[in-house]
Amino acid sequence: MLKMKRNGFLTTRPAPGCCSFALAATTALIVPTFGITLPPNLPVMITHRPARTRSMRAFVALLTLLFLAASSHAATLWLATKGPTSATGQSPVSWSTNHVVSFDGPGLSFGANATFGTLKVEFGFQPPQPIRELYFVNTTNRIGNPGTDFELWPGDLLLVFNVLTPTTIGGVTNVLRDDVLLYRPGPGGDYTNGTFSMLLENPIFATSTRNVHALTLVERDTMIGNLLVPKGTFLVARSDKTLDMNVYTYRPASVGRGTTTASAGTLLLTGSKLGIPTHMIQGLDLIETPITIGGTNLKAGLLLMSVDDPGTLNPGTQNLAFQPHDIFILDVTKTEQDTSPDTVATAAIFFD
Repeated sequence: MLKMKRNGFLTTRPAPGCCSFALAATTALIVPTFGITLPPNLPVMITHRPARTRSMRAFVALLTLLFLAASSHAATLWLATKGPTSATGQSPVSWSTNHVVSFDGPGLSFGANATFGTLKVEFGFQPPQPIRELYFVNTTNRIGNPGTDFELWPGDLLLVFNVLTPTTIGGVTNVLRDDVLLYRPGPGGDYTNGTFSMLLENPIFATSTRNVHALTLVERDTMIGNLLVPKGTFLVARSDKTLDMNVYTYRPASVGRGTTTASAGTLLLTGSKLGIPTHMIQGLDLIETPITIGGTNLKAGLLLMSVDDPGTLNPGTQNLAFQPHDIFILDVTKTEQDTSPDTVATAAIFFD
């Protein structure tokens, strides 16, 4: 269900698709919006980041709109939608696949039939290229082995763009959707004035190079069920019609243009055992330290995930129905890398 504010009153109605909530106006004030139109079955890609201690200005180049983004919550959810989105009303707002959008307060809450908040465009990449996956780096981390590694800084973004032919993005040539780019914001955290570089070039190879569908970085040693996943490991979902519902671990020895370690990865979770046998994972994030967002406590080791088609998680036991615009939580108890390999997790709806 979807909750919307209209002229100070709270109403509910079935959600037509992803991200149709109260939207921010072009100032810091929240203005009621309605008449929202969204494409059907719109998946989302997800990442989380800690609360900011001061306001951050971001100009959205495509729309020439100014947004003031400041959070009093323990975390903020950032989204990139798979399709363009528009809203009409007192303050029309729209964004496309090249924009990063935040979901925040006031009145922020999460859960089945309980998701409520405000969507704001944070910034957009120019010239516009469709974002396939984004990840916000929270801590300083070195990726790769000593001598062939690279240091990531808090605030860096890891991005995959859904480009089918070799494309130049931010000065980086021959970018494809199997590459992972680093975007480092400008001085003062200015995401409208950052720089791109190649972090992982064609990192996933299994008989041929595979596209990256979803990706998250393990920034601290984290227990996923009974498995300790060391920092510097990536969790990846990648292209392959028979395998793109699975999650793999990938740990590069070296990074960068022409030197990225290519690997098929190691199977971590088998999607068919969770009830997503033919689904494509679209969004993935790991909670490494306990956080609270919108009154919801998320413990370390939880996975957030979204997929491209509706379905039922843990059929026969939980029978938890979900839609492509939902983000669900997986509390994993067994992985394919355990001594006795299996995939077992309890699921719950987080973003409804």
